[in-house]
Amino acid sequence: MRNTSKLKAVQLGNEQRELAMNLVDAAISPQQKKAVRQTVVTEVDRMTALTNKKAYAQVDPATGETRYFLDRSVEVPAAAIPGVSDPQKLYEVLVGFQIPPGMAEKIVETKLGAPQFEPGKLDYSKADMKTMPFAQLRGVAVQLGYRPTGKATRNKLMKYVASRIKK
Repeated sequence: MRNTSKLKAVQLGNEQRELAMNLVDAAISPQQKKAVRQTVVTEVDRMTALTNKKAYAQVDPATGETRYFLDRSVEVPAAAIPGVSDPQKLYEVLVGFQIPPGMAEKIVETKLGAPQFEPGKLDYSKADMKTMPFAQLRGVAVQLGYRPTGKATRNKLMKYVASRIKK
C-alpha cells in the first residue's frame, strides 16, 4: 500500500494538471463548455482499505500515523464552471477545485499569457461574495486557510471568508 501511495501521488499530480487545464479551457471559452471529470481523494478506514485493491496508504511525516485513501472519479457539470477571464478570479476557481495554489498560479500564467501574475490581496464585500460563482468562493476560502471537509455551503464559506478578511 505504501508503494502504491508514491505512484498515486504522481498520478494525482498529473490528473490535477489535466483537470486544471480542462477547467481553464472551459472557463475562458464558455461556448465550448463540457463536463469535466475530477478525481476526489477520500479517506477510508483500515478495513475498507484492506478489502479494496484500489486503496492506498500514506504515513503522516509529522505524527507517523498511517492513513488510508481511495480515489473516486466525479463528473463536474459544465454549469458549475464559471466563465471568467480575469487571472485572479480564474486562479480562485482553480484553487476552489482543489488544484494546488502553486500549480494554479503557473497554469494561469501560461494559459492567459500573464507571466507576472501573482495572486493578489483578497478584499471582498458581502455583495461581491453573493454574486461570485460557488467554485470561486470556495477558492477564496481555500486561499484563506479553509479545509474543504464535509458539505460546504455558500453561507459557511461566506462566513469563513468574512471572518478572515476583517481588519
